[in-house]
Amino acid sequence: FPLSDAIDHEVLAYLDPEWPGYDEEAARKIRDFRARVWGLVDLRLGHLQALVREAGGALFVSGDHGMRSSWNAFHVNLALRDAGLLALDGDGNIDLSRTRAASPNGYFIRINRTESPGGIVPPAEEAQVLAAVVEALEGARDPRGDPVVTRVFLPEEHGEMGIGGVAGGDVYWGTAPGIRTTSSVRAEGVLQPGFLTSGHGFPPDEPDMHTVFCAWGEGFSPGRIPPVQSTVVAPTVAEYVGVPRPADAVGSSVLRALREGGGR
Repeated sequence: FPLSDAIDHEVLAYLDPEWPGYDEEAARKIRDFRARVWGLVDLRLGHLQALVREAGGALFVSGDHGMRSSWNAFHVNLALRDAGLLALDGDGNIDLSRTRAASPNGYFIRINRTESPGGIVPPAEEAQVLAAVVEALEGARDPRGDPVVTRVFLPEEHGEMGIGGVAGGDVYWGTAPGIRTTSSVRAEGVLQPGFLTSGHGFPPDEPDMHTVFCAWGEGFSPGRIPPVQSTVVAPTVAEYVGVPRPADAVGSSVLRALREGGGR
């Protein structure tokens, strides 16, 4: 149900007192508006609960991400350019024939390996390029001299996050409050003021990126289970429905814990 997600992407940031343009009167109006939005979400949820109650079934509720506010943009490809890892052509686009590492989406950085079409980094140089990428990220600073990047993640060290793989990257990172990352190569500097927004794409273990997973209905006791990853959702629902778990599922069902209310 996308209503609250779509609204909060646009307005949640106005409630962040760390935003330099924060205004309490505007924030009060936004809080009132959000209360109306989430009231509509409650109506939707209540309708689903009524259907479940009538059928004697269960309702599983989950989300895909949390929300974080930002008003500054970290142009990570420009940080790689300044470190000599990325080159631009005459039109201002990334020149892969001279680029050793780049971010295709602002979420991760990939080494331009020779095994990829047009790649230039041979296996013997990958470790050196990876170290240079990490150095470039950790060296980025805001106008006060504070780090832009607060944490760096390598897939082989953080497999629990589900990062890396053939469709993923070689390096991931977290940013300081108020900063999001873009893949733009057309900005004037590495860190620039950006539009006010709220979104995701930040490290999933940080609290404001957490979401929910809960079950309600016949056979479920009130309570709270320990934190779980979203990879448990599909196996849990599959077990409840009585069908095989998805073949590519990596999580395990927590149906029993949900039925027992986590024991408290």
